[in-house]
Amino acid sequence: EIFKNYELQANKRIELRFLTREEIYCFIEYLQGLDYSVSTCKRILGRLRFFCNRAKDLRFDICFDHSLNFYFEPEEEIDGIYLNEDEIQTIYDLDLSDNYLLDNVRDNLIISCRTSLRISDFMTNLKTDNIKDGIISIKTQKTGTFVKLPIHPQVKNILSKRFGQLPNKIAFSEYNKQIKEVCRIAKIDTITYGKVFCSETQRKKLGYYPKSSLVTSHIGRRSFISNLRGKISDTALAKLGGWTTTKLLDTYNQTSKTDYANTLNEFWNNQ
Repeated sequence: EIFKNYELQANKRIELRFLTREEIYCFIEYLQGLDYSVSTCKRILGRLRFFCNRAKDLRFDICFDHSLNFYFEPEEEIDGIYLNEDEIQTIYDLDLSDNYLLDNVRDNLIISCRTSLRISDFMTNLKTDNIKDGIISIKTQKTGTFVKLPIHPQVKNILSKRFGQLPNKIAFSEYNKQIKEVCRIAKIDTITYGKVFCSETQRKKLGYYPKSSLVTSHIGRRSFISNLRGKISDTALAKLGGWTTTKLLDTYNQTSKTDYANTLNEFWNNQ
């Protein structure tokens, strides 16, 4: 069922003979975009591998990339990738009126950063009917939790620009690709340690890259938590994010050690 949902998001049917390493990495990014933990991603990937092995035993025409090992680096080894308030503002201020696709993608990105909604929610579940009296009310797809969120002024302006309508929905894979381009145009290019897919080796490669190339669909949820942590109560933040407790906030707070160091430096300089 999870893979069927992925096909719907990707807007394509994936045949076993075309289940390449790159496609599997896209599937893993989809799972991570739904907040699945590393252990859960591994378990789901194991089930996919089992299914493919059964297909192989039955002599179906399949791609053998499914049998390769896929590495999941521990989260703590990599500073979390999120967009800070200045970066979100820069993206929001971009004039993309001459490019319909990028303008649409940018507006969806802003909505995700200002609502904390997962891609499965803001790209499929969220409708104008969910918005009333300045409040978004929605049942999240992954957990079935009802959340209520105030409309951020940037989101309000996006709706006004579109005559009360939300930006168009697009395939998950296309969105994941185009948000990198939006961030590149916005010059979100701080050199950041992370991992990107290398077409030559067909593997994810750790290294130092422009931040724009590391952006994925999950960055909206991370940015929402990271930018608001400490500014409103953890209880309120958990309810807005759709969690029953505050325990998971540390997982989604992607503020890096450098960010904390800069915060302390700014505090000292203001004394």
